[in-house]
Amino acid sequence: MKKAALAPVAPLPPAAPSRRPAALALGRWAAAQLFAAALIAALFTWIAGMPPKAEPRPEAAAKRTRGQISVPPLGQGTGQGAGRGAGPPSQAGSGSAPAFRLASLDGQPSSLADYQGKVVVLDFWATWCGPCRAQAEILDKMHPSIPQNVVFLGVNVGEDQKTVERYTSRSPFPYPTLMDPSGQVASQYGAEGLPTLVVIDPKGDLVFHNVGVTSASRLAKAIEDAAG
Repeated sequence: MKKAALAPVAPLPPAAPSRRPAALALGRWAAAQLFAAALIAALFTWIAGMPPKAEPRPEAAAKRTRGQISVPPLGQGTGQGAGRGAGPPSQAGSGSAPAFRLASLDGQPSSLADYQGKVVVLDFWATWCGPCRAQAEILDKMHPSIPQNVVFLGVNVGEDQKTVERYTSRSPFPYPTLMDPSGQVASQYGAEGLPTLVVIDPKGDLVFHNVGVTSASRLAKAIEDAAG
């Protein structure tokens, strides 16, 4: 008796590749991309929140390179005006603010003595100085609300009249602009970087000095302290 022939057995189809490892890899890659994007966004937010640094005046930067800057103690000036030997203050404190006499942008002479009995805020700036724009915006916003016994004065450092007139025609200041083309008054007040902001009390003493952008809250406190 013959045995029945066995039918050939078809091989099993290959198992379908699992999609789970690929899905896991894609998920991990997407998570890594999201984390990197969040990290970059946080870094840019932190950088944007940093206050702008003061830009050094060209002549001050050159002197610093040569190591020739020396800052006498506050109040050692003669008080005789620009170029008469008044020393730049290293910090605010007791001592008379150096006297000065400068022409305003409209050609009228202006001196510190003209504002005796008032709190005087001097903002040393230049048109090429980026942080100076930020400082000017702060002063512009504060100006309408300052008391009558407070005076804001912008002091342009080292530039000619036409340059400053072009700049202020586009971005006018609500307070007078004085011209210090030689930078002598700026040097007397220790303005090694721009902007530099100083506050002088009604007695003529320099009570606040800051190189770099001064916030509105800090300036308001300095004015309040100066007014007594």
